[in-house]
Amino acid sequence: TGKKRFKQALIENDIDYILREGVSQQEKGVDVLDVNVGLPEIDEVKMLETTVFELQSVTDLPLQIDTSDPVAMEKALRIYNGKAMINSVNGAEESMSRLLPIIASYQAPSVTLPLDERGVPETTEARIDIAKSIIKRAESMGIDRRLLVFDGLVMAISSNQQYARITINTLTELKKLGVLTTVGLSNVSFGLPERGTLNRNFLAMAFMGGLDMPIMNPLDHDTVATVRASMALTGNDPGCAGFIYFNTQAAEEQV
Repeated sequence: TGKKRFKQALIENDIDYILREGVSQQEKGVDVLDVNVGLPEIDEVKMLETTVFELQSVTDLPLQIDTSDPVAMEKALRIYNGKAMINSVNGAEESMSRLLPIIASYQAPSVTLPLDERGVPETTEARIDIAKSIIKRAESMGIDRRLLVFDGLVMAISSNQQYARITINTLTELKKLGVLTTVGLSNVSFGLPERGTLNRNFLAMAFMGGLDMPIMNPLDHDTVATVRASMALTGNDPGCAGFIYFNTQAAEEQV
């Protein structure tokens, strides 16, 4: 929704453009499509329901329902043919009381943020304390901790150069809790030049630190190349098959 053309498509109810965006990302090898249609100018509940329904006619990728509106989220989950992912729940009481019942009802995996009413913790220890609290609450409701995909909380190093290290340490400690991990990649470079270079180097470091699934732009060839290389180097790409396939496809596109 940060792209001008995508906003225009939402306002004009241009579903064909939205579907083409989804297909384009699938062609670039993404594993999950994040669906975010939240704009104040539109009826988000109706648009999200329509978009989720229509996307399923053109792609078989799993979808991630990305909304802060619980009504929109539940309607989208109800019409989804399968088990969608949710983005996101956090440690604030309002968030847990509103979203954990939905996660429990649909047994839906969810991006989970180790922050609460006080905001983003400045230390790894504080983030892990909140993560443990969320896990305890979730498991008491019958939610397996493997459904909680914890975000390492990437912050801009332009405001504090220790933020990248804190995030990577957080990923490492989260893995000790037996959960999956994610990060919103591009936040790390906000406010600095050569953002792509910073993002890609941070991504490689994050994989070594325990990252499972980055949230990133799949149309950025160099960043995807970093993912494929990192997966091969960390032993998470059996036989380096994904790395070989990616580079074979890239070579064919250049011919």
